[in-house]
Amino acid sequence: MREVAQFRADYARYPGDASFQTVIEDLQQASPQFRLWWEQQDVRGLPDGPRAMHHPTLGVLEFDHVTFQTSITPDLRVKVYAASPATVAKLEQVLSASS
Repeated sequence: MREVAQFRADYARYPGDASFQTVIEDLQQASPQFRLWWEQQDVRGLPDGPRAMHHPTLGVLEFDHVTFQTSITPDLRVKVYAASPATVAKLEQVLSASS
């Protein structure tokens, strides 16, 4: 659902853009769940904060996430992920085992 909210926030910046409209129509036809989420009209982007990712070998990897956006080029965003101490330990263990 968060991805739909981010997509809607991006779409709101370009109302009437034909390429967005094509993707929206395709997704609405393919997914009843997308239709439901799209109708909620949530235009918030993903908030900064903690993120967890599941790696098939390492398990859960945790990061803090922050997004930077410039006023000069609002389409440009830089996302920075900083690994939690537990994730750093997992990654260091894997890297040391491979050398």
